[in-house]
Amino acid sequence: MNEKISDETYKKIKMYALSQMAKLKNASHNDAHVVRVKNNALKIVRILNVENEIDENLLKIISLLHDFTYTVRKPSVYTYVFEGHIERRIIREVLEKFDLSEETKMVIIGAVFHHTHSFPFGRLNKKRDAYTRILQDADTLDFFDCLRIKMYMRQNSKGIFGNIRNRLSSKLIEYGIDNLEKFLNYPVLAKSFFTDSSKKCI
Repeated sequence: MNEKISDETYKKIKMYALSQMAKLKNASHNDAHVVRVKNNALKIVRILNVENEIDENLLKIISLLHDFTYTVRKPSVYTYVFEGHIERRIIREVLEKFDLSEETKMVIIGAVFHHTHSFPFGRLNKKRDAYTRILQDADTLDFFDCLRIKMYMRQNSKGIFGNIRNRLSSKLIEYGIDNLEKFLNYPVLAKSFFTDSSKKCI
């Protein structure tokens, strides 16, 4: 891709994205989550030594926009299953607000559309572009972030089935940590992110 995203354009999109995500009450999908995903994505670029192949401003934009589905829909089974389709429609509208080439828009739309369902389903994007693969892995790795785990457990502990739900979630998270390389486009990242410490948060 020839176009490079300017710092000014990145800052405009960042401000807009975070202002929208900050309105969300869901611990798993909010402004803190997309910032952690952005930081994960930048760390992945360093680990893979692909700084010269990636436009970091574009990667940061993709990371900040990847969960915009939740700005228009509450978490539900439907939202979870069709997140990519909802996301693609929303992001297309959002990107019209900014001065971006059609090629850049398509890279962003493709990445956010394909970022879902790596864990626990193992639906990866190994044949897609680097932006899509990095975003998906950055998002998957945040699933095992200690802060996110604690917030998720606290948020889901309420109600009659809260304890049962959290016990099942703990087992699923533990399985994911133990088998992390199966859910990443770049399996080497499983050792680089030291997620074993996340077990202490379950």
